[in-house]
Amino acid sequence: MYTDPRKKAITVQLSWIYILIAGAMILIFFSRVIVYVQGYGEKTITDNIRDQLNDAFVKIRADRLFFQQLQTPKDFKLERCDFGKMYYKIGRSSLKTQGIYSPSYLKPSQEQLLLWTLPWEMPYWIDNMLYLTSPEVLYVFIEDQWGYVKELLEDPTYGLPANISRVVISHEDFSRFVSTKQKNVFKEIIQKIDSFYKVKFVMVDAATDFGEGQDLQLTFPEEVMRKTDTAINILPDEGYGGLDGAGEIQFFDVVGAEFTPGKTRPYLGRSLVFAAIFAQDAQQYECNLQYFMQRFKDVNQFTQKRAEMLYESYPPEHECHYYIEKFIESQLLQKQCIEIQDAIDNLSNADTFKELYEMSRQIEDENYNLVRYRYCAGIY
Repeated sequence: MYTDPRKKAITVQLSWIYILIAGAMILIFFSRVIVYVQGYGEKTITDNIRDQLNDAFVKIRADRLFFQQLQTPKDFKLERCDFGKMYYKIGRSSLKTQGIYSPSYLKPSQEQLLLWTLPWEMPYWIDNMLYLTSPEVLYVFIEDQWGYVKELLEDPTYGLPANISRVVISHEDFSRFVSTKQKNVFKEIIQKIDSFYKVKFVMVDAATDFGEGQDLQLTFPEEVMRKTDTAINILPDEGYGGLDGAGEIQFFDVVGAEFTPGKTRPYLGRSLVFAAIFAQDAQQYECNLQYFMQRFKDVNQFTQKRAEMLYESYPPEHECHYYIEKFIESQLLQKQCIEIQDAIDNLSNADTFKELYEMSRQIEDENYNLVRYRYCAGIY
């Protein structure tokens, strides 16, 4: 039987086309499977991290002061902060959390990040502030003549945890550097610098301490500055409680090898001093502060209701009924609430924060007297 060779050639060509199409479809299928598996794996990692953070929040409610190592193989990148809501990018996934102070970029060390929390009280408990960082972020503290840095680092209850990387430059060494510009004071930092991807400097009233009240023009070694993008200068006011009271934080940007003064923002209590230490910059500090000040207002209003409930719980002839009535009539909590709103409206006004500190001390004294000397239930 005669067969046209051209038909045979066409059949063979069509068979190869079908094979190629089938092969391409198989490749597309497995590529999509691989992408899906990778995406699912990253989502699982993100879910695990989210679960760890949720567990941390649960622990916060049970224990207001704790330190935890978070297991994560992924880098965190802070995309934005919106009224205390933090939006992190983790690989190709996202994570939203609230009220955390951290550098804008977090690189785990041996798949670990560090989470620490402190309570914020003025004088009653308002919330817990969370600080998230990496073991590969180095915090450089310059000692001051008043001992504030020593207090931040060595306080047995509210001091910086030992797991967080730090180097301390003594007051004597830094004074010598300011006067002679000899850079051997940075020897320890330079020796360690390759182990860190970020360096942050923390000073206390450096202009007064080292510059006789004049602004300091500080130029540090290039090896240090290439990993330094921010610094802060804490400005305590001893007349308003020092670190635990009201003061200001001066934020610096780094331009070339020099620090450039940026925004100055108030703080209220040591928890906010540490917030400034861990925050990337003034913008993140202020974003979270908006959230925490609103929390302050909410707890204040709750405390007002508690005072009214206590007043009603005692019979009129009971002396606690009389003393709590006097406290309510003083309107300390109502006045504090007005100051809180003023602070929310203008977060840069340090005088408002000082007023809040003064009112907090008055409320604390009144509450102490009720409990200690009058044997009444406390307002908080």
